[in-house]
Amino acid sequence: MVEWIQASSDRVPVGETVHYTVSLWNGGLDAARAAKVKLNLPDDAKVIDLQTDRGSCSVRKARCDLGDLAAGDIFQLHLSLKLKSPGRNTLRVHFTSDTLDPYLDNNTLSATTVVYRRR
Repeated sequence: MVEWIQASSDRVPVGETVHYTVSLWNGGLDAARAAKVKLNLPDDAKVIDLQTDRGSCSVRKARCDLGDLAAGDIFQLHLSLKLKSPGRNTLRVHFTSDTLDPYLDNNTLSATTVVYRRR
């Protein structure tokens, strides 16, 4: 279900905002009922913006409720995070729905951004 995550940068100084685009695709034969995306954020990351072209998102909860997704539907999430902790900062994206999914391995994807201190 989660196809790819693209970050505006894979290396930024502390306090910079990174913009992520997440592409999701229902490649199954059935509709995904009550679909949701939950974001596991890096430590000390702050969500600046979270939007989708389908359903609604909560910045505070770092999740999106997408409704029902027909087989073959493609959609995107747009996320802006301010990264505050030096080191490897990993964003994990998890997709779930009320529909039985025989292929759970493709429902989670991650992207890592290295955050460094300015000299």
